[in-house]
Amino acid sequence: MLAFFLFLPLGLVLFVIRISIGIILPYKISFAASAFFGIRFRTSGCPSTGAGAKPRGVLFVCAHRTLVDGVMLAGALQKPVSTVTYSLSRLSEILAPMKKVRLTRDRDLDAKTISQLLEQGDLAVCPEGTTCREPYLLRFSPLFAELADDMVPVALDAQVTLLYGTTTSGRKWLDPIAFLANPAPSYRVEFLGPVPRDQTRAGGRTGVEVANWVQHRLGEALAPAAEFEISKEDDKGASKRAAIPKACSILEPLSDPLIGIVVHHTQRLEDADGDHRLQLASTGGKLLKEQGDKRSGVA
Repeated sequence: MLAFFLFLPLGLVLFVIRISIGIILPYKISFAASAFFGIRFRTSGCPSTGAGAKPRGVLFVCAHRTLVDGVMLAGALQKPVSTVTYSLSRLSEILAPMKKVRLTRDRDLDAKTISQLLEQGDLAVCPEGTTCREPYLLRFSPLFAELADDMVPVALDAQVTLLYGTTTSGRKWLDPIAFLANPAPSYRVEFLGPVPRDQTRAGGRTGVEVANWVQHRLGEALAPAAEFEISKEDDKGASKRAAIPKACSILEPLSDPLIGIVVHHTQRLEDADGDHRLQLASTGGKLLKEQGDKRSGVA
C-alpha cells in the first residue's frame, strides 16, 4: 500500500507526459515517443476494406476496453478518425485528438447521426455501449450493422500493471488518467479485415445476425490473449451447457443463433452499465445453479 502512494506522484507525471505526446506530436513519431515513456503498443492486420473510391467512409467496429480506445485506433491508423460516444466526460472530449460525437440512445436520432458521419468519412463505433474491466464482450447493439456494409472489426485489448483504466462506478473522466498513469500499460490493436459481403445486410443478413457475426469474430481474436472461450452450439444454435466452464458468465442472448462468449473467472462482472451487469450476473448464476443441480441429481 505504501508503494502505491509513493508511486502516485510519478504516475501523474507520466500521465501528463503521455497525454501530451498523443495531443502534440504527429502520429508517425508518437509511437516511438510513447514507447520511450513506457507504453507498449502493438498493431497488426490490414485496416483497409479494399482499393477504390467509396461514397461513404469505413465503419470500424471496436471492442470497448477503455476510454482511450479511439486514441489508440487513431494511432494505429496514423490518422484521426471520428468516434461516437454515449457518456464521455467533457474533459475526455477536450483532451481527445480526434472528433468525438455524442449519441443520445434515441435509436432514430442516433441512426441519422451515424449515417451523416459516414458520409463525411471513416467512423469508429463500440457496439457494447460501455467499457468492461473483465475479459467479457457485452451485448452488441445491432444499430451499426443496419447502417453500413463496409465494416472492419477491430480487436482491442488493454493491459494495466497497477491502476485499472476503467471505472465500474464513479467518475469516467478519471479513466484516461488512471490508464496512462500505470507504470507500463499496453495496448493491442488488431484489424480483422473487412466483413465479407455475405455477412452484411447487403448479403441478406439481418442487423442482429451481422452484429452476432462481428461479435463472434472479435471474440475469436481476443481469446488467446484475454482468456475468452467460445461455447459450442447445438443444431438449433443454442449454447450447450456441457461446454460451459465450471465458473463462468455468459452473454444475455440477442437472438438465435448466438455465439456465447464465456470466461474462466469467478469474479463478478463489474460494468459501468448497471443493466448489463445485472443481466450477465443473473444469467451466469442461473447456468451455474442448473449445472450444480444436475451434478447433485436434483431434478
